[in-house]
Amino acid sequence: MSKSTEKVPCAGRVMHAGAWRTVQCSKSGSLEHEGRHFCKLHHPPTVKAKHDASIEAMHAKWADEKAKADAKAQEAAEQKRRADLFPELLEALKALVSDCMASDFNEHWDSFKTAEAAILKAEGKQ
Repeated sequence: MSKSTEKVPCAGRVMHAGAWRTVQCSKSGSLEHEGRHFCKLHHPPTVKAKHDASIEAMHAKWADEKAKADAKAQEAAEQKRRADLFPELLEALKALVSDCMASDFNEHWDSFKTAEAAILKAEGKQ
C-alpha cells in the first residue's frame, strides 16, 4: 500500500465499556498533530477548542446569573428604601391635609383631595 492511501489508526484513547481501562480509538486518524494521527473526535486542538468553548459558555452563564441576582438585590434594596420612607410620607400628607383644612379650603381643594386619597390608599382604607 502507498503511504497516501494507508489508514492510520487514531492515537486517541477511550474508556473501555464496563472496565477501568482505556483502549485505543478504533477510528482512523485523519488529522495529524505533533507527528501523531487522530480522528476528528480526539484531535488535541479540536478537543481544546471544544473545552475552551464550554468553559467560556459556563462563565457567560455565571455572569448572567450574577447580573440577574445583583439586579434583584438592587430592586429589593430600592423597595426597602421606599418602604422605610412610608411613615414619613404619610405624616407629611396628613400635615398637608390638616393645613388645607385650616386655611382657605377652596384654594387647596385639588391638593386636599389628592392627599386624602393617597392617605386612604396608604392606610388600606380605599
